[in-house]
Amino acid sequence: MARQVFRLAKARARSVNRAITATLSPTRLPAFLSQCEINKVLTLKEKHQISGFSTTYPRENWQTNYVSAGGLFESSYPKIYTKIKALPSLVDLRLFSDDEEDNESNQEQLHEECLQDIQVRCAEIHTAREGGSLNDPGHFDSGSVVTVDILLSGEFQGGAMTMSGEEIDFQVGDALIFPSYKYHTVGKITGGVRECLVMEFWNGEEKLCNHRCNIARGNCEEFTK
Repeated sequence: MARQVFRLAKARARSVNRAITATLSPTRLPAFLSQCEINKVLTLKEKHQISGFSTTYPRENWQTNYVSAGGLFESSYPKIYTKIKALPSLVDLRLFSDDEEDNESNQEQLHEECLQDIQVRCAEIHTAREGGSLNDPGHFDSGSVVTVDILLSGEFQGGAMTMSGEEIDFQVGDALIFPSYKYHTVGKITGGVRECLVMEFWNGEEKLCNHRCNIARGNCEEFTK
């Protein structure tokens, strides 16, 4: 038992090691969402505002709607939500083990054990207009384990997705599944509007906050009083 606990702890420590995650490959699923599904997801921005949730503006020409707030995404489109929730299992198998002593079967078992308890931390729709960018080569999703990005629009120029310095092929409807601690950026939008759904998964409880919660368990409002 002690050996297994140590093995899991060692595996989970790999997932927050940026030197390791930088070497891992994102998993790309072309046309993961149909245009019909994309159109439904995009309606969540309006639903989010109608429900009284505030939109955030983290940087110039960039807005974020936390569409997981109040369970909005799951209650509006449960099939799409469930479909996306299944994606973390497709993250690079080497995230938790690259031990030469581990055969593929052992790696798969460890992979499954490390992911079995992860939950949705937040689901966000990012809308970037001309001049907007996430141009920080040191950006990663701290505190999460797996991140899923799905491109919702293609009527824009610029805005290339880069991971650990490598430009990624990312088309409308594609899903990218990658370790949250892998560096990733979005180049400057030079025209049009870029819309992207981001869903982060972590080792905490599933959250319904209208922000990116940092309290893994319990009501975060209790910690801000």
